[in-house]
Amino acid sequence: MSKLSTEKDLMIRFQQGEAMAFNTIYNRFFTSLRQFTHRLTCQREQAEQITVETFAKLYHLYGNFDDLANVRAFLYVTARNASYHYLASSHRSVPDEETLADIHEWPSFYAPGTPEKATASHQAVVDAVDTLPDNHSQVFRLAYQQGLKTAEIARDLQLSETAVRGYRRGSLKLLRIALFEKRLPEAALNCVQLARSPRTAATCMM
Repeated sequence: MSKLSTEKDLMIRFQQGEAMAFNTIYNRFFTSLRQFTHRLTCQREQAEQITVETFAKLYHLYGNFDDLANVRAFLYVTARNASYHYLASSHRSVPDEETLADIHEWPSFYAPGTPEKATASHQAVVDAVDTLPDNHSQVFRLAYQQGLKTAEIARDLQLSETAVRGYRRGSLKLLRIALFEKRLPEAALNCVQLARSPRTAATCMM
């Protein structure tokens, strides 16, 4: 099968809202988009946040794209604009009225999330973990809820370190798919973001 036909099939499934198709696009573009936003903002956490929100926006608009070129353009333009806005707003101690009005038109990550929304998002991840196969859920909890290192998990579960790494990667993939299928893209993307900071994940999810 040619690359073009493969991409066409991917876009058809993405346009239908298929979680696996979104997951494929996410894996293809996430790292490069995060690097792009990091170069613009010079702030690692902010770049991660902008990238996550950009993919959440893409998910909600899955029926609006004809090909991967359009998807890529949307991702980079959206992330670029959000990065520029962050750079502009972060240097103003008291925004003027025009700026304040403009902020309301930008992605929601510039406004603090409500405790209720954050709690619901974390609970969705916790509930999804309960549906994982035993080894995946055990490794996820030990790694991201208790903050144990790979060697410690391997010792506790009597597994090889290679197996533990595999279960860690697999648990994140299965969680994303499960949460995308439940139409919870923010929770799906947030679980990945939390997983990159185990201490934060342990605090939020216990």
